[in-house]
Parts: sequence; C-alpha cells; structure tokens
Amino acid sequence: MEEIGDDPQWMLTSKLASTPEELAQATLTQGVALQAVRFKRPKAKCLIRIPSVTHEAGKLQCFVRYTMDGWKTFHDVPATHCSDCLGKMPKTDLYKADLPLPNTEYGTIEFAVCAKTDSQEYWDNNHTTNHTIRAIATQAY
Repeated sequence: MEEIGDDPQWMLTSKLASTPEELAQATLTQGVALQAVRFKRPKAKCLIRIPSVTHEAGKLQCFVRYTMDGWKTFHDVPATHCSDCLGKMPKTDLYKADLPLPNTEYGTIEFAVCAKTDSQEYWDNNHTTNHTIRAIATQAY
C-alpha cells in the first residue's frame, strides 16, 4: 500500500499491511513492522509497531536505518515510544521516527526498521528489498 501524506511530492513504494489484522500478524511474525509513513517536508514520519512482549523483555532500542546513496553509507535514527493516537492495537507498542527527505526532487531513500533487545534483533526490511521513499516526478503540461 502506498502511503501519501501531507507532501504529495513523495511516496512510499513499499507494500504495507492493509488491515489491522495483517499489521498485527506482521508485527508478531517479524518482531517489528512499519505501520505507516507520512510526509511533511523536510521529514518523513515513520510509525512502527513492536509486540509488547518485546518491549517488556528488557532494554529495547528501536531505530530506522536509512541510506540515500544505495548503502554506500547509512545512518540510524532512534525511534521513540509514543502514545497510540491511531487506536490501540492489543499487545503492541507504537514508536515513531523522523527521516530526513532527500534535498533533490528526484531523490530516493531506502530504509529498514529495527527493534533490538539485549539478546535479539528484529528487522522489517520489506522482505529483504528495503522500504523505499521516492520523489513523485512532476510534469509540466
């Protein structure tokens, strides 16, 4: 599912869960799942789900790892726990992280989300193809 937010010049090209049931299943299966992306220049806000049991398992770090150069370099952005303003999903916790959008109108950003405890790492990397945000090319008519 493509998510377009407040800035229509950007789009998420990854497929996200389209129902609460699919999101809950992805969250429990993977240990972390990207729920939604909203765009408001200069940032893309990522909403991330983590099973509550993971959060309760000990010290938890949630972050988004992203690149703008095809993984020649990457950066990690911490995600913070937030109140569940989208409606409570049982047995999950909501996190948010802000990614910078590329400065060019043809930019691309690839990313994956991670939940890390003292003993485990859980990734949602769009089934090994990474999540991708692309600029929507505008054409003059």
